[in-house]
This record gives sequence, structure tokens and C-alpha cells, in this order.
Amino acid sequence: MDTLVSWAAMRMHYRNGKVNRDIVRQYCSTYEYLIKHADVILDYKELVDSPHDVTKNIINYMGLKTFFHTPKIKRNPDAPSLRYLVSSTSSEYYELAKQMLKDEDLSECYRLYEKALSLKTKFVQ
Repeated sequence: MDTLVSWAAMRMHYRNGKVNRDIVRQYCSTYEYLIKHADVILDYKELVDSPHDVTKNIINYMGLKTFFHTPKIKRNPDAPSLRYLVSSTSSEYYELAKQMLKDEDLSECYRLYEKALSLKTKFVQ
């Protein structure tokens, strides 16, 4: 549920509060597409917890060479004047999205999310 709430909140944030009523179906379609077409699926938690390792391992996975020392990656801070938010939880729409989705049947979303996660590419040991 957290990923769907975050997704809805960010869509609302960048669309001035507007969100399609079929957002659950759109969310499920995203995972259906990833399951069918993605060559690489990242675990967002791994990316947040170990951004340097994940980035370095993606570069290696892709067979790219880097010719510079890769510094530790720092997260950008929120920049409200640019409408940039690091996390959906800091959006004014987060609680609204949570309320909007609380009574929805999300069983298909959970099934697709878990299936996609089972296909993830392991970038962190």
C-alpha cells in the first residue's frame, strides 16, 4: 500500500492535486509492463539503503567503465520552490492519497508488486 500511496501522492503533487480515478488500474498496469518488458528491476529499498553500491553495481552490470572515482551519493534535499520533493511523505497530498485509497481492493496490486519484486536484479549482497 505504501508504494501506491506514494505514487498517487507524487502524481497529485506534480499535477496540482489532480489524479485519475482509475489510479489503481494504472498502478497495476505499471507492474504488468515491468514484469513483461523490464530487463532490470530494482528494489527501491535497496536503492535507498545502499545508493552507492546499487549505482556502482548497475554500472558494472551494464558493462560500463568509469574513469573517475565515484563519490558517495548524497540525497538532494526537498526544493519546494522547484516543486521537487525527495519523498512523497513530505507532500501535502500524502494523507489525502492514503485516505483516497484506503477502501480500494489492492489485492491485484500486491500480487503484481510481489511478482515484480521476485524478478528483481540483485545489486546488493
